[in-house]
Amino acid sequence: VYIGNLDETIALCKQALKRKGLLIFSTEICDNAAFKVLPSGRFAHNENYLVQLAKKNKLKILYNEIIQARMQYDEAVMGRIMVMQPKFLL
Repeated sequence: VYIGNLDETIALCKQALKRKGLLIFSTEICDNAAFKVLPSGRFAHNENYLVQLAKKNKLKILYNEIIQARMQYDEAVMGRIMVMQPKFLL
């Protein structure tokens, strides 16, 4: 939630994965752009953007679900949790 453009981050995470490693992360949800900064100062990411990053980096999405990420001012903030694994390990 503190990084907007995840291209380099996902690529570096994939390089760092050990055999049978998993990349697990959460992000807040954005519907109309690849990513955007929210009034909270956190970034939100679009599902299609994350799916494209997975494809670009040859990662298979093992899990993708909308969750309640946290509470802010007594209101639920929805997010997404994703689990990815390099395709060659499957």
